[in-house]
Amino acid sequence: MSDGTNTGDPNFFFLPPLVSAPAFTGTFNPNALPFVNICRLPEGCATPIRTFDLSQIAIDPAGEAYQVKWDSAVEDVHAGDQYRVEVQIFSRACMCVLPMGFIDVLITERSSEPEPEGFAKLQEGKKLNIKFRIELGAGTP
Repeated sequence: MSDGTNTGDPNFFFLPPLVSAPAFTGTFNPNALPFVNICRLPEGCATPIRTFDLSQIAIDPAGEAYQVKWDSAVEDVHAGDQYRVEVQIFSRACMCVLPMGFIDVLITERSSEPEPEGFAKLQEGKKLNIKFRIELGAGTP
């Protein structure tokens, strides 16, 4: 996993239910231009299997978060498969795409299976609630 609690952008955080609630002190940026890529591992994100753009990502100003749900039943996923959820933003400053962070997801057969080290888990055929926070200053050195 890479976000402000690890090695990612210090102004970007994944939120529950993907992770435990992180501590943050920055100001939420409701005007960011995020998109989310779902990529099969180990191939990586050169060719995502699904991309969610801003028109598909909900903004929750009161909860200070962005959210999208990935429906694994729509994709050809199976228990044991591994995926990467990668969040990027389009920066108006450089007119470029900047990485924010990622979290790896293991597809499981049952919801009762333990969460493996370094992975979030998703039961085969279910939806993954991808919730994240982007603060002012994200994507800047």
